[in-house]
Amino acid sequence: MNIINLTTHPITDATTGIEYKPSGMVIRAEAIKTQQKEFGNLNVLSYEYRLYKGTKLPIKKPNTVYIVSNMALNAIPKDRTDFIGPGPVEKDENGKPFACRGFRAR
Repeated sequence: MNIINLTTHPITDATTGIEYKPSGMVIRAEAIKTQQKEFGNLNVLSYEYRLYKGTKLPIKKPNTVYIVSNMALNAIPKDRTDFIGPGPVEKDENGKPFACRGFRAR
């Protein structure tokens, strides 16, 4: 299985110890406010995620998955099942993230 990191930083899987270095290609997304909902006195903003304008997804390849941020994963069309996002973050004693526990698929 080929795993290609499309983020700007290395991603280490704490469950395997494998580090995935950035590939040089980056997929980014942005949050767009869609509506405001009211729950009693509480106003809650709703957002949808979309890829930055002009973003081109890599072609789907056999035995290949792409690591993207969870925000980008939410913006990628649901039929693209070849994308994963980092799982829960592991932090050191100073609170600095150093790895993720596995990956999130849709």
